Amino acid sequence: MEGLGMKVGVVMTCRDAWDYTRAALDSIASEYDLLTIVVDDGSTDGTKDGLEAWQDGSDDRMVLTDPPFDSLAGKWNAGIRKAWEAGCDCVLVTNNDVLFHPETIDRLVERIQDDDVVLVSAHNIEGIFTESGIPPEFIISGEWELEDDIGGEAECPDFSCFMLSRECWDIVGDFDERYEPAFFEDNDYHERILRKGLKALNIPSAPYYHYGSITVDQDQSEARHERFRKTRDKFYQKWGYVPAGHAAVGKLGPIRLLVIGDGAKPTGFARVTHSILERLHETGDYDIHHLAINHHGDPPGVPWRMYPAHLSNPPDQFGRGRVRELYDALNPDAVFMVQDVWHISEYVQSRHGMRGLVAYYPVDSPNLHPLWTIHLGRCVEVCTYTEFGAAQSALSMEMAWRQTVNDVFAARGDPDKVALGAIRLNRGTRWLDQRYQIPMHRLHQLCDPGEYNVVPHGVDSEIFRPVDQQIARRRMGVPEDAFVVGYVHRNQPRKRQDLMLRAFAKFIKGVRDDDVGIAALEKLRAAPAKIRDAVLVLHCALEEQAGWDLEELASSYGIDGRVQFSKSEQGHITNAELNLLYNTFDVNANLGGGEGWGLSHFESGVSGVPQMVPDWAATRELWHGRAKVVPVVEVRHADYQLNTMQAQCSSDAAADMLLELYEDAGERERLGEAAREFCTRDEYTWDSVAENFDGIIKRAATLKGVPHKTVTLTKQGAAA
Repeated sequence: MEGLGMKVGVVMTCRDAWDYTRAALDSIASEYDLLTIVVDDGSTDGTKDGLEAWQDGSDDRMVLTDPPFDSLAGKWNAGIRKAWEAGCDCVLVTNNDVLFHPETIDRLVERIQDDDVVLVSAHNIEGIFTESGIPPEFIISGEWELEDDIGGEAECPDFSCFMLSRECWDIVGDFDERYEPAFFEDNDYHERILRKGLKALNIPSAPYYHYGSITVDQDQSEARHERFRKTRDKFYQKWGYVPAGHAAVGKLGPIRLLVIGDGAKPTGFARVTHSILERLHETGDYDIHHLAINHHGDPPGVPWRMYPAHLSNPPDQFGRGRVRELYDALNPDAVFMVQDVWHISEYVQSRHGMRGLVAYYPVDSPNLHPLWTIHLGRCVEVCTYTEFGAAQSALSMEMAWRQTVNDVFAARGDPDKVALGAIRLNRGTRWLDQRYQIPMHRLHQLCDPGEYNVVPHGVDSEIFRPVDQQIARRRMGVPEDAFVVGYVHRNQPRKRQDLMLRAFAKFIKGVRDDDVGIAALEKLRAAPAKIRDAVLVLHCALEEQAGWDLEELASSYGIDGRVQFSKSEQGHITNAELNLLYNTFDVNANLGGGEGWGLSHFESGVSGVPQMVPDWAATRELWHGRAKVVPVVEVRHADYQLNTMQAQCSSDAAADMLLELYEDAGERERLGEAAREFCTRDEYTWDSVAENFDGIIKRAATLKGVPHKTVTLTKQGAAA
C-alpha cells in the first residue's frame, strides 16, 4: 500500500461467525488496500458465500480452504507462505473476531522497522467496551483514545493480532504445527524469537478490539480441556516450563490437583490437609484428587476424589508406589505434597518429570539430612510451617549444594556443564537415582531461607471455641474441681509421654531429682502425693506401634489413679468432643522432642487455655513470651538414619512450672489471655492459610517465570 513504506499482507483465520469476519475485514478495508488472505477452516454457516462475494474477482483478496488444516499453526503457515509468494515484506496475522483502529497498521509497520524487532503485536483495549455490547457490524472509528507509545518489550506479545517480518520467518522459521489443534504455538514462537536474540514488542499505541476467541469459546467440553493439557505438555517437554497464566484455569476449567497426604484418620496431618482442601474446593478452581495416607477405601465424606495410598504388598503405607500410577492417569496441573520431608523426597523420585510440585512439610529439629532436602530442588514452591523450618531447610540445602555441586562448580565455573550424580556421605557415596534431573540453579536458590514460603497452620473457630469449663468437664468425664493438665499428642517416642508422666509425678509428689538413675526413680515411685486434686488427661492411643504402654508407665510412677485417658461415646474423639476436652484443661502441656507446629496448642489456645511448651524448634519461635517455656537440658540424635536432633526437656523445670500454675490463678489467667490473643489472629485461620496456598498452587501450576536449568544424571555421575 502507498504510504506504508513496505508491502504488507494480511492473513485472517476463521471458522464460521461470518458477521464477525465481515466486520474485521471491513475495519481493515476502510483505511487500507492490502493483500488479504482468509484461511477458512471448514465454515458451514454461510461464511463461504460471504467470502466469495467479498473477493469479487479481486487479485488482492484470496481464500484458502484446501487442504484441511489440523492446527491453528498450520493455518497461519499456509497464509503467511502465500503472502511471501506475493512479495510481501511483512504480514499482519489476525483473528476474525477483531476490529481495528484506523492507525493500527501504520503504527505496527513503523515499529517493526526498528533494529532487531521482528514481530510486533497490537494492543487489545480491554475494558472500553463490553463483549456483549458491540454488535458485529459496528465499526469503531474516532472515539478511540490512543495511548502514548511506551514500546516496551512484551513478556509475551498478543498473538490474536500480530505482525511479523520476512526476516523473522527466515531466521526463526514457521510455526510449530505439532501444537494441534491449537494452544501454545504462539508461546513456542515467542520463545524461539528470544533464543535468537531478537525482539518481539507489544505496541500500546496500536490498539484493536478483540471479542475474545468467539469460535473456540463455543467449545467448553472436557475434550477441549484435555487437548489443552496435551499441547501444554508438548510445550513443557520442549522447553522445560509452562508459560505463566497457562494452567487450566477459568474458561479452560479447574486446575487438576493431585494431593498426597494423610486422609480419613484423625491425625494432625489429616486435619491440616482436609482444612486446606475444603477451602480450595469451595473456590471452584480445582479438580482435587487426593492420594490419602491411612485411607482404606471407605466412603470419605468429602466432595473430592480420594484414593487409598496403601494397596501394595509388601506394605507401602505412604503411597509411594501409587504416585506414578495416579500422576500418569490424571495428568495433573500441580502436585501438592503434605508430609514429612523424607516422604516428600520419595514422592519426587517416584516419577521423573512431574511438574508443578509443591512441598509443605514440618521441621521439628535441626540437622535435616541433605539426602532428603536435595530433592526439594525439583519443587516449584517449597513451603515450611515456620521461619525455623525455612532456616534449617536452607542450611541442609547448603550442605547438599556443597556435597554435590560446589567443588566442581568452583573448578569449572559453568553450572550448565557440572555433572551431578551423588551426595558424598561420611559412610560412603549415595547415588541419587539411576537417572534423575537436578535443577542446579534451584538448589542454589534454596540455600537462601528467603526462597521458602512460610505458611502457618490455622484454627477452625467454628469448631474450636470457648465452652464453660464445668460443662465441658461434666460432658467429658473429667473431675469438675480438679487442676487438669492436658497432653494431646500421638503416642510415639518423639512426643515423650513418658517424660510428661515423670514430670507430672514430680509435680504432685513434690520430688525433684537430687540423684540420678535407679535411686532417683525409686525415690519418685515411693513418694506419696502431696497435691491430691490434680489430674493428667492424655489424649492418644493407649498402645500404638512404636509407642508407650502408658497405663504401665503411669503405674510404675505410682500415679495411675491420677491419669485419665480421653474417651468418646463414638469410639473415637470427634472434633466437637476434642474442643470440649481442650476446655477442661487448666494447662495444655508439651514436653516432646520436637514440634513442627503444635496444632493442639492453637486449637486449645483459642479458648484461653495456658500453654507449656519446650524451648526448642517451632514452639520456641511461636510461644516465647506467651507460654511457660520449658528449658532443654540435653539434645540427642534420634530417628534411625535420619539423624535429626531431639530435645530433652527438664522434668524438674516442668514440674516447677506446673506448680506455679497450680498455685497462681492470676498467672493462669495472664497466660490464657496471651494464648487467646495469639491464636485468634487473622493469619492463623484456615481461610487465610488456604488463600496462601491458592496463590502458591496456581503459581506452581503455571511454573511462572524462567525455567530452572537442569542436567540429566546417570549412575556414573555424567551428564547425559
